[in-house]
Amino acid sequence: MAEILADPAAPLHALVDENALRAGMLVSAGDYGRPWFGQLMAGPQMLAYLVQLNAWMVRFGLTV
Repeated sequence: MAEILADPAAPLHALVDENALRAGMLVSAGDYGRPWFGQLMAGPQMLAYLVQLNAWMVRFGLTV
C-alpha cells in the first residue's frame, strides 16, 4: 500500500483519503476497530482490498 500511495499515477488516489490511510491503517498492522464484511482482520483485509482495487484499475485502465 505504501508503494501505491507513493506512486502519483496510481488511480486509487482518487478514491481514498491518503492522510487517513497513512495516519491509521499504515501505522498499525492490527484491527482498526470494526470488522469489514465479518472478517477477523479488518485492517489488513481493507488494505488488501485497496491493493487489489488499484491493481484492477491499472489493469483495465480505469480512472475516476
